[in-house]
Parts: sequence; structure tokens; C-alpha cells
Amino acid sequence: MSSPFDPLQQENSLDARITFALERISLVFKSLLLEQGKQTNLSPIQLQILVFLLYHSPEMHRVSYLAQEFNLTKATISDSVKALIQKGLIKKVSDPNDSRSFSLNLTSKGKDQAQDAAQMANPMTKVIGKYTRDQKEIFYGILFNTIKDLQANGLVPMQRMCFSCANYQNKSGEHYCNLLKKSMEDSELRLDCNDHQVYLP
Repeated sequence: MSSPFDPLQQENSLDARITFALERISLVFKSLLLEQGKQTNLSPIQLQILVFLLYHSPEMHRVSYLAQEFNLTKATISDSVKALIQKGLIKKVSDPNDSRSFSLNLTSKGKDQAQDAAQMANPMTKVIGKYTRDQKEIFYGILFNTIKDLQANGLVPMQRMCFSCANYQNKSGEHYCNLLKKSMEDSELRLDCNDHQVYLP
């Protein structure tokens, strides 16, 4: 059975070489998360939760949303949330309209920890920064469409990307955002937009 992890398959297939290259890149992020975890005594998913809460709007600060975001069970996310609460990094905020529901907020200590953790990907950004503008636009376009197709095949959870947003419109082959009231280049399309509204056909 062929596999992109087989060096012989890589020799004969550009698709396999690209797939293997992406796997190598994924290992970089895992390594950066693990290194940050060693310094902070936090697990990778705990670090990811802190960073997510730092940059995303309050309506996303719920266990159910985090489970969807990281493609994990609510039980797994709940365990990480409990640990972060015990460490004084996040706190529960009760929903005034539903006593059984709550959202999560960073504490002051948690915000500092999240800001430090958010720097972990800087080595990758520095490497990408060496490419020309044209190279980056081509690279981003390929990655954007790859993620879109992976999402369509159920391999990644729903992304807050332009193509799945109610504000997105294709006007005669041009990308257009009805919220921003502007046309957008391919390189301006967003993968993670706080103003994303799920498109319901």
C-alpha cells in the first residue's frame, strides 16, 4: 500500500513529497508547543486554549466552541479548562440568562501567560518572511485552498474563513466582503476572522 511516508513513494510522486513536507512542518509546531510547555508547566492544548482566548471574541469563549475549534471532545477540553482554572490562568463567567452556562475569561496572570505563549510561532514567521511577496501570495493561495478542501472533506473543523462566511460574495470572479464593503485580493482572504458569520444556504 502506498504512503507519503515511504521514501520510494516520495521519489515517484510530487503529491507524496508535498504531503510529507507538510507533516514535517506540523512537527515544528508540535515541538514549539512542547518546548513552551516545558517552560510553563502547561500542556500543548492548555497553551492553545490560552492563546485562543487572548485573540478571539467572548462569544467563542465556551467549552463547546473550544471543542469544535481544536477537534477534541468536550470532556478533554473541560479537563484542560479545570487545570487552567486551578492554576489561576482563567476564570468562569456565568451567563446571566442561563445559570447552567458559562464562558471563560483570562485572568491577569493568564493574559500574561497567553501573550508569552503567542510568541512561540515567531521562528516560523521569521522563515516565511524571507520569501518574496509573490512567493508568499502563491504559497498562501495554495494553503488557503488546501484548508478549504480539507474542511469540505470533514478533515478539519469549520474555519472562520471567507468562503464559509455570509458576508463573502463572488462578484464576477472577484472576492467581495459585504461587511468591509470592499473587494479583496486572494492574499487578503482570511482564514480566521472574528467577524465571521456562518453562511447558511
